[in-house]
Amino acid sequence: MLKIFFLLFCLAYALYGSQKIRIFALHSYSQEYEWTKNQHSSFVSTLEQNTQEFEIYSEYLDTKRVDFTPEYQNKFIEYLQTKYADATPSLIYVSDDNALRFVHEHYEKLFQNSTNKIPVFFSGINDLGMHEKLPNDIYAGVYELKEIKPNIELIKQFSPQTRDIYIVGDNSNTYEFIKKEIQTQEAVFANLKFHYIGEDEISKIESQLPNKSKTFVILTTIGNIKDEKKSLLLPQESIRRMKQNKELVIMSMEDAYMHKGVVGGYVTSGLRQGEEAAKLVLRYLDEKTLKNVASLLKSPNLYIFNSKELVEARVILSEYIARNSTILGKDKDFIEKNRTVLLNIFAVMTAIFFFTTVTLYVMLQKKDFSSQE
Repeated sequence: MLKIFFLLFCLAYALYGSQKIRIFALHSYSQEYEWTKNQHSSFVSTLEQNTQEFEIYSEYLDTKRVDFTPEYQNKFIEYLQTKYADATPSLIYVSDDNALRFVHEHYEKLFQNSTNKIPVFFSGINDLGMHEKLPNDIYAGVYELKEIKPNIELIKQFSPQTRDIYIVGDNSNTYEFIKKEIQTQEAVFANLKFHYIGEDEISKIESQLPNKSKTFVILTTIGNIKDEKKSLLLPQESIRRMKQNKELVIMSMEDAYMHKGVVGGYVTSGLRQGEEAAKLVLRYLDEKTLKNVASLLKSPNLYIFNSKELVEARVILSEYIARNSTILGKDKDFIEKNRTVLLNIFAVMTAIFFFTTVTLYVMLQKKDFSSQE
């Protein structure tokens, strides 16, 4: 009887215990967009640290290249319904606002074959208003808040005499959310004047930036900026165009924009966003319910700076900020820079020590042998 029970247990485990958890991932932007790549890769790598097996299907709305019209959305729904007719997921993961709104608005049309409510996890959401709209028995995730106050405090440290701050974005919905949030905090900095430049053409942005010494520019979101031929620019290309104005000190509110020409700042982190979303998934899988899985309203932000750009801009971090920051391109200390040489020297010295010890031992043995004679 015990053997039969054991066999049934093994069979049940083979059928159910080893089943992969199927995740449908929908991203607002392209798979090549660094912010999206960071979220997705961190989400997946965090899940893979768990003993459970996951099967992930990824799709990209690519809304920085394609207008997010009702017609486009309807065609995308048809595409998903056709492609995933026989592949109902265990859960859904979405990144950024457009993907979340898409899933929220069309939830009933997606994966109609499912007999249960499929939980939805998200990251990178700027619209905090969604928190009131989303049913907490289906949705849980991580909100992304680009915090202006720490960045203004940095500018005040870098250049106390600065009175004008230029906020640059691509005129997208995300930019508008960020702009509104910054405007609510303007009163805290009564002695500063904020200039908002929200354009989707790089030439229009360039024409509005002043050419005066040490002008501080804060990037909000710039993934939807185009050139004069209406071709979409990569963020690093937009930054390169802006940096043709040598007077600009460019700071960022997002880690994906830490390219050449950007000093850094207090940024939102795609890696942290994806990681925290995956942790919510793992908690849900442990508890089998979203009842105790609350969304993160506090954005997991951090300080990141580019060492060479700090020097070029002639700005110095305070000891506290430097100690609590990630510094890219920081000069290595003597040991790290000369690690290979030092290891080779150590190997040679070890060999010499070993050879000398053996030689002395042999000589002493010969001396003892001679004295005995």
